[in-house]
Amino acid sequence: MITFKYDKHILKIMQARGLDNSVLQGSSIKFELEESLVQFKPVIREDIKSSIISVAQQLNSAKKLISDPLSEPTITCVNSYPSDLRAKCFAATVMESATFDYTDPESKCRSKPLWYRMYSDTSYGYIDKIRDQKPSLLILSNVTDDSTPQRIETLRDILTYFDKIPRIVVHSGNNPVEFFSKRLYMQLNHAIRIGPQNKIGSINLDI
Repeated sequence: MITFKYDKHILKIMQARGLDNSVLQGSSIKFELEESLVQFKPVIREDIKSSIISVAQQLNSAKKLISDPLSEPTITCVNSYPSDLRAKCFAATVMESATFDYTDPESKCRSKPLWYRMYSDTSYGYIDKIRDQKPSLLILSNVTDDSTPQRIETLRDILTYFDKIPRIVVHSGNNPVEFFSKRLYMQLNHAIRIGPQNKIGSINLDI
């Protein structure tokens, strides 16, 4: 399901729209998404009951995002550990699908997806910079549990402002639901957590 070889024309468009080139490492980072998803149970507050986010739920979300990335203005957080590389690979596959929509003459899509990397030195003008690009889908990366308050505030501003398009946050840390609940105070539509190659198999089982 995850793409590691891109059509040359599509890749040029993606790179011009900010694609993180770390996803272009080919077979050295290849993995099967279905085997790498990890179920988790977020702990938000003592007075809030949380449910397990199963592998099946995450796989359904992943398939929907890849097959029809522009259908709804949802917020997705895709997380991987111990680094964010696998999360970036998933986001790149969604970006590729959205780019194909743009190049399809039968598609109604007339704008391209955009990959925007969050930096701590971003101060003013970041909304204008993104808006000027007229993205059909927005991918935001360089976000961790330990991101600075300034970066978190910027991320929340962007997610709130661009509420008419799909938004994907690439995250590395504990789990995406806790990150959105405890740091952004926002609700997620899709949460996806991808483990490493040497993860313990038993934590990948649905209950």
